[in-house]
Amino acid sequence: MTVIPEPSPIPLPAPPGLLSILLYLTFLLHLIPMNLTVAGLFYLVLSEARRSDDPIAHWVRSYLPASTALTITTGVAPLLFVQVLYGRLFFTATVLMAWSWFSVIPFLLIGYAVLYYYLNRRQDLRSPWLAPAISLVLFLYVAFLFANVTTLMSSPSKWLTVYRSDPSGWNLNLDDPTLIPRSLHLIFGALAVFGLVTAVYGATFVSSDADRVRSFVSIGSRWFVTFTLLNFVIGPLFLFAHPREIGIRFLGTDAEGTGLLIVSVLAALGAVFLTFSFQRSRSKKVLMAAGALLTVTLIAMGRIRFLVRQWMIGWHAPNVTVTEIPAQPDWIFFSIFVIALAIGLVTVLWVVHYWFRSVAEEVPR
Repeated sequence: MTVIPEPSPIPLPAPPGLLSILLYLTFLLHLIPMNLTVAGLFYLVLSEARRSDDPIAHWVRSYLPASTALTITTGVAPLLFVQVLYGRLFFTATVLMAWSWFSVIPFLLIGYAVLYYYLNRRQDLRSPWLAPAISLVLFLYVAFLFANVTTLMSSPSKWLTVYRSDPSGWNLNLDDPTLIPRSLHLIFGALAVFGLVTAVYGATFVSSDADRVRSFVSIGSRWFVTFTLLNFVIGPLFLFAHPREIGIRFLGTDAEGTGLLIVSVLAALGAVFLTFSFQRSRSKKVLMAAGALLTVTLIAMGRIRFLVRQWMIGWHAPNVTVTEIPAQPDWIFFSIFVIALAIGLVTVLWVVHYWFRSVAEEVPR
């Protein structure tokens, strides 16, 4: 029998439902720069290995410092909300993975440092592909550790077995059947998002040279379609790697889960169709519509991940719910937080939009 710690006696600063919404929204905000950072590094590795300094590689190098910083900073908020809502599960999982979990910060710092070394010393490097490859591997390993923590905290019935296998804290949740398809689904999704963002960016902002526009749009569209179709293979593997009681909820037994899965699949297929249609119409509105459908897919898939986590926790520990945690809302401080968050988001969006326009004309032919 698994002994799960009692909830913290400190009341929540807001109702659990509201904190869950903020966890969901901040996670979606984290996905955007994370996708661009991971996929951008992957593209740089390929470009540098080919010794091809193409316009897209130049564009990626220009945004990587900002996207990497945003990936790390936007990851803080959802991590804090997870700790507040699921602290007794999350902290137990991190204790079981203690030494691996401690490595998150060093790996992030080293990956960040190597990235800046590459950007500042690229012309002097004999093998310029190596530095972005190191950063990519370190960042992916950090994401892999987070996937281990997420799956382990959602499976409290395994804790005793994991602890007995290695009480010293070097554990990973490697025997979880969802771990590999989950990681591949995330990586392929990042590469697909990068592809469509590249195509939309080329069609919208890179307007002074037809060859540059063609490079952005053709390569970006190809990446988006390829990795989206690959995710149609990985997605079902990820879904059915869960216990049967969880998987069938997306096949009709749960209205929200089934609806979200249908919406995400149809939106992704629609985005692929519109991307193909752009090759004939060459209308920016078609690509923008594809981007809107991809956004719908990300929103739906983000909600699906939250449902899966909640259902997995309920399957392993039916008595554990976030609603049982006492709350003592302080609406004044919460309002200050929401206003500060809104101002910060508007500022970041304005800066990103201004930067997109200013850097477009600096992309070499």
